[in-house]
Amino acid sequence: MRSLLLATLWMVMLVAPGVLAGPAQQLIRAAQKGDVDLVEGLLKKGADPDLKAKTRSQEQGMLIKLNEPLFVWIATDELPQGKNDLPVGVRRVMTRLFIQAGASLDYVFHLPNKTPKVPLCRLVMRTGIDELLYDLLHYGMPCDPGDLYDEATAKSGSENRWHPGYRQLLLQEHRALQVPLKATQDKGLFQEGWKDRLVSIGEAKASNTLAHKRDIYRVANLSDQDPNSAWVEGNHWHGLGEEITFTVAAEKPSTAFVILNGYTKDQATWQKNSRIERLKILVDYEALAYLELQDTREAQGFDLAPALEKAGKKIEQGTRLTFRIVGVYPGAKYKDTCITELLMKVRRGRPRE
Repeated sequence: MRSLLLATLWMVMLVAPGVLAGPAQQLIRAAQKGDVDLVEGLLKKGADPDLKAKTRSQEQGMLIKLNEPLFVWIATDELPQGKNDLPVGVRRVMTRLFIQAGASLDYVFHLPNKTPKVPLCRLVMRTGIDELLYDLLHYGMPCDPGDLYDEATAKSGSENRWHPGYRQLLLQEHRALQVPLKATQDKGLFQEGWKDRLVSIGEAKASNTLAHKRDIYRVANLSDQDPNSAWVEGNHWHGLGEEITFTVAAEKPSTAFVILNGYTKDQATWQKNSRIERLKILVDYEALAYLELQDTREAQGFDLAPALEKAGKKIEQGTRLTFRIVGVYPGAKYKDTCITELLMKVRRGRPRE
């Protein structure tokens, strides 16, 4: 929101004695420090997710008093007297915690005596961070793609550079949200003969991988057909926003896939580490659909055919197929999110390709 809300020159937190006490003040301070664990703990104990933070801001020599929701400052990286430029991963996790705790997304920013009013979706859009926008859309943030470009905004100069591309992103996102996919258990798939029914999707690249001197958590584990190894992301925030992109190798690829969710080598390891609750699927970097996964060690299957048909797309040799983590089942001990296998089903009636 820098150079966006008010072309802010300075901000200072106002905490009048007796106005904020206990959990409220602790919540603001935890957010300012980027302390995700403390924020989560306070919200679970009942801290108000719609808590407002008072600020003063100076714009063109005019002092303005503001009293806006704390989670809005977090999402737009303008925490009053806080640590601006928090890592995007930290901001995303904290924003999601506030939303999951019940924060209202029907928010409109309005400077005193000024128009037009600015909806939350536009504020987040102007940060230039796709994932924050996607997260908020997924949780039901009101946003009309047609409202992201108007005459008043077109005259505003530098901010206008975001609008054409973001309007297209929003349209893609709305379409993807309208095609929910659910994986179903495929018991027995990894029994005798399973290797003849599954094939590697293709060359894989991960946005992040947990470091290890022997590289045992590498992305290649996703197609090694070994239920005892896994890819493990390495951002330490449950992998939210991390992704794997495959370049499809088969000449005539299938649209059906299988996933072993979590680190499935044994029950204890599976429970200790995080598993995926929701994946966002992109085809050639455009949003296609969201996939809901079950929290089970059993193999799960899903078919992209309905979403591809609705979007007018195909999976062909060379297609970039991206799976992005947007929801997790937290592990009992670790924040690392794992996938043991992610494979393509062999097309029926055809040999492996």
